[in-house]
Amino acid sequence: MANDMMKMMAALGLSQQDMEKMMTQFGAGGASSVSALSNRAQLGNTFADIEAEVRAEIEGFKRQIEEDRRLGPAPSPPVHRPSLINALVQSRATLEQSTQKNDVDVKSTYVGHERHYSTTPLSKLRRIEFAKMQIRKAHKGHYLLCRLVTPPTRIVATQICIEDPTGDVRSLSIYNYPGTRLAPAKVLDTLFPTGTIIAIREPYLKIGLHDGAPFVRVDSPSDIVFIKPSDLILDGIRWKFPISTSTPVPRTANGWKDLGNGHFKSGQYFASVVAYSNGLDVDPSVYLLQLNRAAAYLRLEYFSAALSDAKAVLSVERLSDDEEAKALFRIAQAEYGLGQYKAAIARLEECLAVNAQLSEPAVWLSRCQQRLKEIEGKYDWAQMFKDARAPGKRVDVAEYVGPIKVQPIPKRGGGRGVITTRAVKAGELILVAKPFVACFPEELSSVGHIMSTNLITKTRDSPCCSDAMSQMFAKIAGNPELASTILDLYAGPEYPAPPPAYPPSAQTDMHLRNPRAFEVDLDAQRIESIYTYNAFAPQMIDVFDSPDATPPDLENLPSALYLLPSLINHACSGSASWLHFKNIMVIRATKDLQEGEEVTMPYTHGPTYLTRKSNLGKHLASCDCWLCEADRKDGAALCRQREKLLSRFETPPMSRDMSLHVLLTFLRDVEATYSASRGPIRPASGKAHHELATAYVLKAQKDPSFWVPSITEDMAALEAFGLTVLDKSTSGPVKSKGRKKNGPSLPIATTFTAMVECAYCVYFSLTIAAAFSAMGDIVRAKNWFRAGLWVDSITIGGGRGLFDIRYEDTLDRIGISRLAQSTTL
Repeated sequence: MANDMMKMMAALGLSQQDMEKMMTQFGAGGASSVSALSNRAQLGNTFADIEAEVRAEIEGFKRQIEEDRRLGPAPSPPVHRPSLINALVQSRATLEQSTQKNDVDVKSTYVGHERHYSTTPLSKLRRIEFAKMQIRKAHKGHYLLCRLVTPPTRIVATQICIEDPTGDVRSLSIYNYPGTRLAPAKVLDTLFPTGTIIAIREPYLKIGLHDGAPFVRVDSPSDIVFIKPSDLILDGIRWKFPISTSTPVPRTANGWKDLGNGHFKSGQYFASVVAYSNGLDVDPSVYLLQLNRAAAYLRLEYFSAALSDAKAVLSVERLSDDEEAKALFRIAQAEYGLGQYKAAIARLEECLAVNAQLSEPAVWLSRCQQRLKEIEGKYDWAQMFKDARAPGKRVDVAEYVGPIKVQPIPKRGGGRGVITTRAVKAGELILVAKPFVACFPEELSSVGHIMSTNLITKTRDSPCCSDAMSQMFAKIAGNPELASTILDLYAGPEYPAPPPAYPPSAQTDMHLRNPRAFEVDLDAQRIESIYTYNAFAPQMIDVFDSPDATPPDLENLPSALYLLPSLINHACSGSASWLHFKNIMVIRATKDLQEGEEVTMPYTHGPTYLTRKSNLGKHLASCDCWLCEADRKDGAALCRQREKLLSRFETPPMSRDMSLHVLLTFLRDVEATYSASRGPIRPASGKAHHELATAYVLKAQKDPSFWVPSITEDMAALEAFGLTVLDKSTSGPVKSKGRKKNGPSLPIATTFTAMVECAYCVYFSLTIAAAFSAMGDIVRAKNWFRAGLWVDSITIGGGRGLFDIRYEDTLDRIGISRLAQSTTL
């Protein structure tokens, strides 16, 4: 059998790797490479071990939470000041040594559990000292005034020794503070200089799990208020001990500027913003600090803050031409980031009027003009595809919102959904969205990563998921006017239902005034819940069936949060498809939709409702789409048998028995898992039909009469996926029932109730075209090639340019490259 397979491959010009890629592309798991399937099999025991480990961790963590509740508040044990200071100084030394050695830093933490945060303004709170605080208690109605005694260090949280005015000390652990994740010591020094005085709103005193020592835990960065020496809150305050600093702090505006520039060059943009801000506190007239801060804000995507700073600089009298051009350019960049492309064009033209020799503004002018086309839904898909494949690069395009709106959906229990505002045709672009936050594996810090155990999903989040979730705090803090667009997303059953309207009205009264003065009270638990329930793992569009494609790292998939797409509800048989050009999410209709019809898309895939239900655990108890209903009518026993049969595809293709009698039995057995009343759409049968078609292709290398049954089986596969084949003829005159308006005929119907496994439908159409080409029937071959083009146009879109890039190697392998070049849709 293996020899026959090798002969067929040689006849088709295929290597063993080529054949494995082609066959595995359409295995039970969908578009998974053989490497990914092999990895999954090899990692099976590892995954089971990890799951058991995570369950044990969660149970232990929950027991500790319950024990804390049972014990309740109690007096805080005393802390020996010299010992605590020495311990944190030693921890800081360890951090510095690790940085110098370039050690890879892997830490772990928990997310999705109950946390405290304050919503009470500092002015309405009363001061409390450590002596009156209790462990296991959030001190409502109070604030803790304290001073930073030691240089900051870091594990997951930033850790510092703090003292109250009486000299009593505790350790402070700060989570989720912008710019601190895996930050080097010099960055922490800029953010939390020794001697700094802070107030902690309604502080929570916790007891250490390992050492039993009390410490203050801050999960919400907004609970920390930095106090200036001139603030009235310090009236009458006297500190028992003098403060000594081992890390010098700049005393001049220029000193802070130099420090900020150093952080900027090393990519520590939040630290650079803080340094520039400190310099402005020393001397507000040094406008170059504000100009530099605008540049750092742009890198952080704090566009409104950048716009404000750059405009303030532009209003300064007697600017040099260079300074004016920089201010204008940064205004334009901020407007570009805010999606105000026409305004950005005007500023760029002003910038070029000041200095026509500048190259960057001219490049950005071209970008703006392209963005204006994109907001109308006109994209250069082929270029986007190339950009998406560039290592370390994100795709830069404008967002597009098609004929849709958000409204309550009664059948969703009063929840929201997205509906069409007019009739929509299959293949029509519905939405193009940028992420609010995102992380891709190649973007993770080279110094390490943080693993989060998620108590909501009861799983361990990937490093990318953990990183993107942490970005939420900085992004909301830096864009307070956008806070409601995040906080109005679904946060899970523990929270009140979000408002029916979306997006909410812009909060024009909220602006970032100081990078360390938070305009929004950050509820860490809610933010983590929102991310958990709404995040996507971007599904990258790639070259079809590429032998060079790197299989995804199943333990570290990319992760991102998209706003409007989060409101599109799930259906396994969704009416829309979604895919990604790296960070850009593209959604298009996969069937004709009437005005007012809900747009749905599949969050997950699986051979039966059993697997899909398991995958959907955090989103809904069960899916009521027609595909799941049909599976349920078949019964759990038949579905389990179907999944067992489809496990065949988890075996590498070259190891599968491709003899006809085996595959005919396999097809019969798969068909037997569907009830007689099931209807024509039977995805598992489609895969079985194609496997049989592949066996007939093998036979056709010696006996051309087998081309016809290979075609017949692939036609049956297409119908099992929901397409209607109008022309099933394999010889004689060509029927033209499927003729497109003002175009050539298609052998398939262009209207349908539903279609599943769209990628299969494209590929099977192409393999039918290849079979007809091998038979010398060029008319039918071209018609079936057009069928593949048409299915691709309504699922992937992007036109012929993108299709040719993605399918170039595939068309060459199956021998229809020349035919494709001479055929148009």
